[in-house]
Amino acid sequence: MRWNASTGFYLGAEGGYGWGSTRHTNVVTGGNSGTSSNLDGGLAGVTYGYNWQLNSWWLLGLEGDFSWSGIRDTFTDNGEDFCSGSLHCITDQKWLGTDRLRVGITSGNYLFYGTGGVAYGDVRATIEPKGVCCNSETHWRTGYTVGGGIETMIAPNWSIKLEYDYVDLGNSVNYHQFGTGQGEKVFLHENIIRV
Repeated sequence: MRWNASTGFYLGAEGGYGWGSTRHTNVVTGGNSGTSSNLDGGLAGVTYGYNWQLNSWWLLGLEGDFSWSGIRDTFTDNGEDFCSGSLHCITDQKWLGTDRLRVGITSGNYLFYGTGGVAYGDVRATIEPKGVCCNSETHWRTGYTVGGGIETMIAPNWSIKLEYDYVDLGNSVNYHQFGTGQGEKVFLHENIIRV
């Protein structure tokens, strides 16, 4: 059976695992938590898109996804007294979405493609225990994503794909200290593998 993705809309389900790194930094003092590479968790949601089969080899598409995310990290700092001892920095990504362009080439029953575009997510961050120093705030963050994957037909009008995406949600203010109102920036990069 040869790949034969006709031009048109598609809808599906997706799920996978993400891992990456995060860091908290005070915008006034520059004090930071150091980078933690223990950010990880699962995600699941929906995927959607539109394909243009340009010829028997090339495919152009617009695709997106919107996922519940369990990707989070609870960590202490690297010794700069930012969130040390009994205090813990929290980075908790609640949702993740992307909207991307993809370009692929077919070979037999397979589509090999690259993809890139905008990423957005709902991120909660704070220092715990609650009420000690900082607000717990959730903000919508935007950034970019690039990646690639392989897709194959499993039946007429049905396919399955394996995809890797690098997601960068930047380094922006995500919560504030009590009293002073000083902002705390949260850096968040992650790698996503999903089907």
